Amino acid sequence: MKIKMIKILLACWVILLVSCRDHQDPEAYVVKLNTGGITVSEFEENFIRAAFGYDIEKALESTYDQRRRFLNDMVSRRIVLDLIDIHRPDTLRMVQKEYQHNLNYQAIVNGLFADSLVSKLFTEDDIVKRYEQKKISYHPKHILIDVSKHGDSVAKKKINDIYSDLAEGTDFDSLARNFSDDVKTGVNGGSLGWIYIYDLIEDMRDQLKTLDKGNYTEPFLSRYGYHILYLEDIRNNQLNVFEAERHNISEELLRENSARFNFLHKEMLIRLFDRYGAEIHSDNIELIASRNDPDSFDREERSAPVASYSDLRINTGEILEILKRMPSETREGLNLHEEIKTYALSRFRDDLMRQYAEDLGYTEREDIVLKAREMTLDILRKALVQNIVRSKLDEPGEDEIRDYYESNIENYRKQDGTITDLKSVRSGIRNAIRRSKFDVKRAEWEKEIYEYYVHRIDHVELEKTLYRPGDERK
Repeated sequence: MKIKMIKILLACWVILLVSCRDHQDPEAYVVKLNTGGITVSEFEENFIRAAFGYDIEKALESTYDQRRRFLNDMVSRRIVLDLIDIHRPDTLRMVQKEYQHNLNYQAIVNGLFADSLVSKLFTEDDIVKRYEQKKISYHPKHILIDVSKHGDSVAKKKINDIYSDLAEGTDFDSLARNFSDDVKTGVNGGSLGWIYIYDLIEDMRDQLKTLDKGNYTEPFLSRYGYHILYLEDIRNNQLNVFEAERHNISEELLRENSARFNFLHKEMLIRLFDRYGAEIHSDNIELIASRNDPDSFDREERSAPVASYSDLRINTGEILEILKRMPSETREGLNLHEEIKTYALSRFRDDLMRQYAEDLGYTEREDIVLKAREMTLDILRKALVQNIVRSKLDEPGEDEIRDYYESNIENYRKQDGTITDLKSVRSGIRNAIRRSKFDVKRAEWEKEIYEYYVHRIDHVELEKTLYRPGDERK
């Protein structure tokens, strides 16, 4: 319902934009292809939705370079989809299989992970806050006196003496080099380098916010000991618009919360394991645990399941092969039942989550599937290009391999001064030549394809898109 409402509002805005134009025809082409073209209205609708999440006001503030880059991406998508249709049947089958797999997976990730996991780690407000924090970089220095090393009273006296020396004009860098227990930064005058405020622990963050450039704090206590913090410099950073930075910031926050994410992920899989009737076959696990020799199992015993879900099975033989690769002392310390369940969770993961996503309706939600298609287009494009360009490559000949070897002979010199013989490195050289040829051939092919498809980009029409009377940018 929400998505339909957004579409209605978007349509109204586009109508409003069109009604406010002076001279631009909404059906004029911003680019003409030999398979049709992209009109002003089509470009604007896609640009407002995909680049700015339906935020009309921010779209209206976009630069020409932003619109040009987005148009080039739209053209690239059109070309890729057309090439899939042309290169039937082999490329189509190969690419569609990979595309559909990743589409389904991304739909799960975007919906299920976002709602069930990521939302428990950070919110949209956290992403906005991090974006604002990235607009400023700081270059702080600090002096640390470690309480665990000196004891509280001694550490407090040392930091107060250092503070007195600072007040009398002693150089901060020399005091850090001579007295700071943070040896790593102390040798550099206490420098922490250029950082964002969130890179610091909370106690230091609070202090940094109070400082102007060239000033230092009074001594303060953190979990590491007593500090004095000095602000060497501060600078403003130029960022892309929020929508362009949002994904990278989300990934950054996810990495910072990876331990919590992994815990929640496993918790969710355990719930799904029980919900969808996945089984752990305890009797067969007990049989494995009761024998010390993995080779003592006959064929029937090896085919017995230890875990199963739907059409998926993990048999005794598979677990025995894993155990055989472990040292005997490691095997003896295993909680086999828990280890097999953890192994089964990883094996059944995608199927369990796909089932859950389907039950929750994520794979049917237009917004999630649309986002999944956009995120997986690069996979589709890469698979297609790899397949087509590789078909145009010749295998390196022996003369090419020898020439490459002789031209790069110093790369094959060992530590004792001898040269690795050609026979030992032939395979690596062949791959290096293929990569070099591939890059050249791909550049030639992409240029040829672009020139074939793109008849004309109308930069004047593109510049006039998202026009409103009184817009002084035009």
